[in-house]
Amino acid sequence: MSATKKLMAMGGIFLFLLFILSFPLYAQQNPPILDNVLTLVLTFGAEGLPDEYLIVGRRQSGSLSGASGPLVAVDDNNNIYVLDEYKVKVYNQNGKPKAIFGGKGQGPGEFADLPTGPERITVSPTGFITVYNEPWFGYNVYNPQYKFVKIIFKDYYQDTKTGFQSRHINLAFTINENEYTGVCMIDSIKNYLNYTTFNLEYWKNNKKNIIASYTYPTKITNIRSYVEISKSLGRFFYSMFQNNNIMYTHSSIDENLTNNSAFYLLNIYNLDTGTKKQYKFPFTPIELSSDEQLLMGNRGGYQDDMKLLQELKEKYLKEKGPKTRPAINNILFDNKFAYVILYNQKEEKKGNKTYLLLLYNIVDLETGNLINSFYTSSFNQFLAIKNGYAYKSVKNKDGYPVIEKYKIDPKVYGK
Repeated sequence: MSATKKLMAMGGIFLFLLFILSFPLYAQQNPPILDNVLTLVLTFGAEGLPDEYLIVGRRQSGSLSGASGPLVAVDDNNNIYVLDEYKVKVYNQNGKPKAIFGGKGQGPGEFADLPTGPERITVSPTGFITVYNEPWFGYNVYNPQYKFVKIIFKDYYQDTKTGFQSRHINLAFTINENEYTGVCMIDSIKNYLNYTTFNLEYWKNNKKNIIASYTYPTKITNIRSYVEISKSLGRFFYSMFQNNNIMYTHSSIDENLTNNSAFYLLNIYNLDTGTKKQYKFPFTPIELSSDEQLLMGNRGGYQDDMKLLQELKEKYLKEKGPKTRPAINNILFDNKFAYVILYNQKEEKKGNKTYLLLLYNIVDLETGNLINSFYTSSFNQFLAIKNGYAYKSVKNKDGYPVIEKYKIDPKVYGK
């Protein structure tokens, strides 16, 4: 073969590889659906503990699910962190008391005296603890020894004339004292439409890098009142895992629907190298009825405004609204594994009530393989999954809130 033909052949191979790599990586298409993967191994929080470690839960409900997310996190050593009574209560892997920090107040490391209390807790792979304390007060950061370090993202802004507002919302991870990530939500209004931008930010030595950005209309508003367009517009999810990797996705924007296929994307970004990968997974779309679509969403403001805003909402949904549920209901993370929870149409009965069954897809975030799947009831949702264990909040037979810890069968992880 001549030198010219060799160069042409090598160029063709290069272009073919470039073409292949420009598309998302496909996951295994049909993982098995597993049964009986959970075994209860521990219940704690209501007895056998010092009074200050007893779990109270949220107001009358006693739940450990806040408006902004679970109030429970677990670190790499299976220590369990519970946001309760304006404090962080720490238990070891056996549910035994280990430490308490925080508290109600305005001092270093304390939480604002608000009705809801602190709303979300994360523990990064480096062991730093970050607690969401409302946008006006930022996030409290503690080192792996539970010592208060600093406040980050204390930058709430709102313009009452234009409705423009900017605030960091309920999920942040701290890598060390000078590096952290978070989601900034920015609102702006145009022709009664409130557009929300979600920016995934990475801060290092006070310098910001925006990793990803999503913008879409979320409300119909005249500034003083609003109606949410639809909860079927989806949610933004992200988490950190080993080696400074971040997984992120938007549950309706990062999906594609055609007549022949439907898939969602998971994005992987490495903070050290700036490289990005995408993994592509099939799902079954679930159609929304017109009545169900219009009923979704909250409202706030003056009753006199509601008729106009509701009419504008219905017009918008009829012309541009979603026709199906977003692909993803929720995502929980266990180190390099993501438990992607999908909507589906299967149901089960518990007594006189009927609950939707949720499909859990277990994804290896390093390889992009869809390893296994299993069903659980929406009645049985978890607060956290870590190191092969799942945690949920229930009430015991006496009506007191407790945490149940379940061992996940290793076969779920392909072992």
